[in-house]
Amino acid sequence: MELVHPEPRAETAPVASADDAADDPALWLHPTEPARSLILGTDKKDGLYVYALDGRQLAHVGAGLAPNNVDLRYGFAMGAQVFDLAVCTVRGRERGLAVWLLDAATGLPEPEPRVVHPLFLDDEPYGVALWKRPSDGAFFAFASDKRGRVAQFALRATREASQIAITVEEVRRFEVGSQVEGLVVDDEHGWLFVAEETGGLWRYDAQPFHAATHADRVELLARGAFTPDLEGLALLCDGAGGGYLLVSLQGENRYALFERVAPHRLVREIDPVASRAIDDVEETDGLDATAWPLPPLFPHGIVVVQDGENPGATQNFKLFGWEQFGGSLPFGSAPSPREARWRRALVRC
Repeated sequence: MELVHPEPRAETAPVASADDAADDPALWLHPTEPARSLILGTDKKDGLYVYALDGRQLAHVGAGLAPNNVDLRYGFAMGAQVFDLAVCTVRGRERGLAVWLLDAATGLPEPEPRVVHPLFLDDEPYGVALWKRPSDGAFFAFASDKRGRVAQFALRATREASQIAITVEEVRRFEVGSQVEGLVVDDEHGWLFVAEETGGLWRYDAQPFHAATHADRVELLARGAFTPDLEGLALLCDGAGGGYLLVSLQGENRYALFERVAPHRLVREIDPVASRAIDDVEETDGLDATAWPLPPLFPHGIVVVQDGENPGATQNFKLFGWEQFGGSLPFGSAPSPREARWRRALVRC
């Protein structure tokens, strides 16, 4: 099993809040101009940040909210308009599921979420993942709590009088076992990957009618294989059904790369080191990644990770080239705009 030691290529501006604040990023990919893609990052004490690919802060929205994790998908129809969608789990007084509309041309979120739906989980909301089902374009959100319960919600645009609103309806919930934060959905295969922080890595069926019992899930990683906690998850897709699942091994200050499809073989561990200009990465919570070409800084794709320690400043996010983590995938050059829109609509990664 291979071990690599990449250096960060760039970093974002720090979040405003002190101590343990930055948590989870999500990548928004521009449909025709890859260099204009964006990074959304949560400050779990004070809203959602928007960064350019060189790390510059472009916007800060949802001030006063406490969003823990964030995920996004493309092509959510609101009447005659189409938006992209970002969803956050919100902790504290506003405990719930916050749904932001993003401008489909720029990726910029509205100043405030369009709705914050209450979450009646057993503990504080924690992880979040979105799924756009390819068969019918339906949107679903998954949210977890600190006791290991996962709830699934259907997101719909409905007309109320003369207005179009977003409705959030719970359609399923199930028990994983213990504390869960890392969630990611494989849109193409209809799988939900779940990182049980002290208990392993699992694959569930994402369909809301599935029972999601312990007997039905697939184990990718047994208990005790790595030092807890297992945290953020991200998928890297190759356009042909294959690719990788990237996992934050927070307790070891490393990352693990698994095959996206069964038998989900562990193929590589990644242990970043400091560069001359940018410090090392420790105790990563959330992460996101894509093998989509994002020139000029990330011509083979990007990996964005939360950094739990950022000497001399508050926490931020470190940026790596995907090839530093896992080599190459078939996205070797930028696709045509038509192909880009089709792939982007089909799978977020």
